[in-house]
Amino acid sequence: IYLSPGANALLLAEQIRQRMDELSQAFPTGVTWSVPYDTTKFDRGIDELTVQARDLGANAVIAIDIDYETVGERGGMLMVSVSGTAVTI
Repeated sequence: IYLSPGANALLLAEQIRQRMDELSQAFPTGVTWSVPYDTTKFDRGIDELTVQARDLGANAVIAIDIDYETVGERGGMLMVSVSGTAVTI
């Protein structure tokens, strides 16, 4: 699945998850679906950083650092950390 220019990645990802949950009801026993590498976690991290900056009264975030690490059995979980400096310009 490829995102169209200007499309909302978080909304599309949620719609896909909902549809796959519906479709998986018809899967044979033992067949499951998963998202092994969910890039929307990066978007969610930046969104959370933005909300926290606004809560502090800032109108911009500079020097953003995005780190990630795969953890769990066979790297089955993606841990994302986003940090930055909230400023008022």
